[in-house]
Amino acid sequence: MTSDCPPHQASGSYLSRGLSYREAEFELATVPLTFEQRACFDAAAHFWSDRLLPAVETAVARTQTAAGRLAQQAWSAHQRFFKQLCVSCKVPALVERARAAQADGYAVVIGLQSTGEAALEKAIAADADLRAPISLCRAIVLGFLEAHFPVTKAADAKLDKELNRAEETVRAHN
Repeated sequence: MTSDCPPHQASGSYLSRGLSYREAEFELATVPLTFEQRACFDAAAHFWSDRLLPAVETAVARTQTAAGRLAQQAWSAHQRFFKQLCVSCKVPALVERARAAQADGYAVVIGLQSTGEAALEKAIAADADLRAPISLCRAIVLGFLEAHFPVTKAADAKLDKELNRAEETVRAHN
């Protein structure tokens, strides 16, 4: 069974097939981090805990932005970032296992948790240089900063009510 998505199929970028799970084996592997991966993870944890989240708190205080919704967005981005980082750390071990299985005559099927399609589409829309791989972790951080990081002072609800009342009074007398 093939899923039809003509524009993507025509370009060869999309093909979906239904697979039978009969006699299939599934494995969830625990992969120890290399020294470089651990250093990368530690640097990312330092960035989030010591740089980004305190900057968000400072921005909230300075702009008087509602902190609750922003905190939800920040922690959502945080979870997606570290999920993607952990998945990416497994790729070298996955490639090694897949090649070994192919050499033994097995057909390897890899289930992707995240394809990065949204980041790719955003990069294409921005006319980015696509010769280098797109970092989903970077896209998550930049997406959070661009969409949610407060940079302007929030409107004062009490002041807004007073201004609206004054405007209504002026209109009523004109």
